[in-house]
Amino acid sequence: MISPFWYKYTKYYRHSKVNLTLVEDALESAILSRMLEKPRDEIEGKFDRAFRFCRKLNNDRQWIRLHYQRTWTYLNWYNDYSLFISEYTELKNVVLKSDNIYDIELYFNLYNLLYGISVLVKLKDDYQIDISKERDDLISILNKFEADTEKPNSSLISKTYKILLELTDNIKGKININPQLKSLIEVIKVSDGLIDYPFVSIKEIIEEYWKVNC
Repeated sequence: MISPFWYKYTKYYRHSKVNLTLVEDALESAILSRMLEKPRDEIEGKFDRAFRFCRKLNNDRQWIRLHYQRTWTYLNWYNDYSLFISEYTELKNVVLKSDNIYDIELYFNLYNLLYGISVLVKLKDDYQIDISKERDDLISILNKFEADTEKPNSSLISKTYKILLELTDNIKGKININPQLKSLIEVIKVSDGLIDYPFVSIKEIIEEYWKVNC
């Protein structure tokens, strides 16, 4: 006979699992509609549905995934800077509480998109967001992860991202980038043996930096 406590626990677990699945399914539906280039109101409606499901569960990891995908959509599908920045800010607020380096990776990706916008428009005047402060905030959280020597993979990834930020600054300022390139080579050498170090994605980022800036 199942005890009342175990019955309540399994019932709660099934309910939570269904909600997790619902959020993921709703998000995938929104992404699929985006890829199929459905009308904007249909795509936004599907994102809104995923957000409604997530509010019931209030899971930070899923909030980050949802905000990331919607932020990406607003910029790369609609060039909607205002909504992109609004979603970026929402994601940042959730990410700042995270202890998972892969959440920081999403934050880093979106910061780079924001930085790209900053060379096209006056962010501070037009959208009330200061790219210098955003950079400082990102550096601050990367410093926290880099200092955590108990997580060597996270520490090394954070160091990599900081070098990439320096690389961007030097390219923009037309300053010699050899020190940053040497640092990247050293970091990649150190990553040997860390199976979770995202070598492929880092390689792609470096290639994209080189293609766009050099």
